[in-house]
Amino acid sequence: MTAIEKQGDAVVDGVDVDAVLAAVQACRGVAGLTAGWPGGRTTYLPGRQVEGVAVDADAVVVQVRGRWGSRPERSPARYGRRWRH
Repeated sequence: MTAIEKQGDAVVDGVDVDAVLAAVQACRGVAGLTAGWPGGRTTYLPGRQVEGVAVDADAVVVQVRGRWGSRPERSPARYGRRWRH
């Protein structure tokens, strides 16, 4: 995994982590992102960490906390295909 800081965008292996973060946070059912356990899903960038987003060799993994009362079918998983590269 290689991280490159470009024009304010955090790009890891061709994935704009900030764009993924913004898309997930825009989902109504998402309360926030979480790394889960210590050392869990986190992207390490120069000067900061993005918890709840990890760029793997063949996928971008997102771990979220849902809003109380939200329905699972309105979750980011529904939009997963849009983020595949």
